[in-house]
Amino acid sequence: MKKEGVPAGTGVASDQMEKLFDAFVTSKLNGTGVGLRVLKLWD
Repeated sequence: MKKEGVPAGTGVASDQMEKLFDAFVTSKLNGTGVGLRVLKLWD
């Protein structure tokens, strides 16, 4: 399986890079923080 994406937005803040794939970490007010963790587990 190949995953591709189109960059949009401002990117990831440097202080959040090491937590990027941790579960339940989000910078959004109403975010769940499961999106990238699910991708990593699925890969």
